[in-house]
Amino acid sequence: MKRLARWLLGGVAALTAFAPAGFARGEDELARRFSGFDRDRDGRVEFTKVERLELAQESTTGELALLLVDARLLAGEGAAALRAQLDVLAVDWAREGLRPRAYAIEFAPSAGHRDGSYVLALRAFLRAAREADATLRGALLVGHFPDALLVRTCAWRRDDPLTLGAGERRRDLGAVPWLRVVPEIVAERCDLVLADLDGDWESLYFEAPTRVPTLLAAFPGGVPASGGIASDFERDALVFRDFFHVNDGAFEAAEQLGDDGSVRALHVRTLDSARDFECSTADAAAPNPLALPDLAISRLDARGNARDLAEERALLVENLQANHAYRTQARGAAHRPASFACDLDSGFDSLVGAAAEWSPFERSQLDQHGSPSRQALRAWLEQPASLRTLRAHSDAWGCAVGAGEEGPRVDAAFWRDMRARNLTVAPALWVHTGCQALSPPGAAELSFDHPDYGRNQGAEAILFHGGALAILGRAKVFYDEPRGFAETLRSGGRMGDALRRYFELERAGPTWDSVGGDIGRKRTYFWSLLGDWTLRLPQTPGR
Repeated sequence: MKRLARWLLGGVAALTAFAPAGFARGEDELARRFSGFDRDRDGRVEFTKVERLELAQESTTGELALLLVDARLLAGEGAAALRAQLDVLAVDWAREGLRPRAYAIEFAPSAGHRDGSYVLALRAFLRAAREADATLRGALLVGHFPDALLVRTCAWRRDDPLTLGAGERRRDLGAVPWLRVVPEIVAERCDLVLADLDGDWESLYFEAPTRVPTLLAAFPGGVPASGGIASDFERDALVFRDFFHVNDGAFEAAEQLGDDGSVRALHVRTLDSARDFECSTADAAAPNPLALPDLAISRLDARGNARDLAEERALLVENLQANHAYRTQARGAAHRPASFACDLDSGFDSLVGAAAEWSPFERSQLDQHGSPSRQALRAWLEQPASLRTLRAHSDAWGCAVGAGEEGPRVDAAFWRDMRARNLTVAPALWVHTGCQALSPPGAAELSFDHPDYGRNQGAEAILFHGGALAILGRAKVFYDEPRGFAETLRSGGRMGDALRRYFELERAGPTWDSVGGDIGRKRTYFWSLLGDWTLRLPQTPGR
């Protein structure tokens, strides 16, 4: 196997340096059907061209796994090294029982803010691939692909202090039962739209700026099950564009006017039966109605952390080389868990169950918590580990270490500095529980092909400068972590399996409150996966 890998890196690179950029493998029905694809026939093409790529390993057995590659990475000088490393990845996948198949996708210029339309075009491609081959397990998107921006509205029944109005009209009502119906962006990157093939996401997409109503309403006697007369209220609307709207907070409101024509009260009717529209029939019938991913989807995108196309390719090659090493080299002392937590509880105990040989386990320098410094983070990273968790107050660009949410920053500059100091971090799988850790900067304001979209994205910086090969993380300000993660890895599951397991556990309920209540019951939607979804922990020590 090592001999084959060396041949792929050497011989294939030399051969492909003189080959056409596409490496087409004869006539392919999917490539033919989706080249020049116009999803809604509005005259705006999403895919200029789709081309089947020939791989060194074309297995005929195992579950199908797709490599979808941003076509601009495969054209011109410098593409051969990346192309050869994709061949190595295909060999590794085939050795582990998957059947790799690759396509290059060339996106048409967006000419506006319509990323969701590109996402739905990708979804149509994946659905067609699944219809043609029911064994399709997942897809790795290599390069820069569009993201689905998810907005959710829910009817959130609360009893904490409520303030309405502003200025002279400000009313502090104190702790009172009240209803909050406010749409918010819950994921700037929601790959569930791609992964859930039988749900109805097309009807939930809005390209143009759209007003979505808001409501804050107080009910001193308790929020009625389906509505009632609010003693005080505030109504407004928020505008979103290019978004998918999961509306779990539909309501009707009728104003009651006094003799002078002023609004004296508001009759609110909550429409709790009008929700979960994204769910298939089977998913809607679950104890906790939840869209369940049919595929594993993950991304390997270096564009936001590279200076130019040459560096982007180089970072991808380095990550894929580390991926191969993780899969094939003896792990030895590097096969162990590590947790770094800032102002949050240690995550070490959430990891040790991922491998039988890790219980009990000596934590030594591998379990950092409290208010550790940036220097402590560097020391922690220098301790080899095969599975890491990072818990810190975060945003799309990075996280804070030390004391408080405003502590010293750990962002793309920090990870580049690690490389500049030749502080190499051993390849590992990561869980990042920081808020918005996977959110691409600029997602709400910029089209996906804008040069500044995703610039200096924090979790992607860890992928390409900090040794991570796959990162399971969240794209919302929230408090959860993926249940079932360690158990899935312990049983030999892949990173993609671990994310799906979280959905399965949440879908099963059994009670509303056990899955986060009104605001939290779809918290799985906030999570996605960067890096290679097919990776799993070494199954035996030293393997």
